[in-house]
Amino acid sequence: MAQHIFKVLTLFITLTSSINCIAQTQPSGPSILGDISQQTIKKFATRFQSQYQEGGISAVTVDVQKCYDNALSKPNEVELVRECMLYDKAAKWLDKGFALAMEARGSKNPGPANPFLADKAYDARMKIYSSIGFKGFSSEQVNRYFGNYPIKVVE
Repeated sequence: MAQHIFKVLTLFITLTSSINCIAQTQPSGPSILGDISQQTIKKFATRFQSQYQEGGISAVTVDVQKCYDNALSKPNEVELVRECMLYDKAAKWLDKGFALAMEARGSKNPGPANPFLADKAYDARMKIYSSIGFKGFSSEQVNRYFGNYPIKVVE
């Protein structure tokens, strides 16, 4: 059963990645904020997979909060907060994808895996950390900056 759900989730990720690539057209050339490097994506993909294998999405969410806590104690906090937001967005995306996959199978939507991933908590984190990592930038610019990169962290 667990393998079957994982296969359905993998299919969902693949389909959503294709849809998001079509739906979210990125501007040609770099945005005002620059691009997220492949090195950063790879670093957080490895971190995500490690935490997910260790303890599921709950372990990931604990690690996301550690990421934010560590970022705030460093001199390059803006860059690090942006990276943590990428990680956070990837965790939220996977959680929503799992819930949608369950609904597609005819099951009840289980909602967020834990309170950390609830929409209200997530939105609060995005507001708080955007004010640190993206001071002076519009929500549109921030959304364009992240694009479909959170999906690439989970793939």
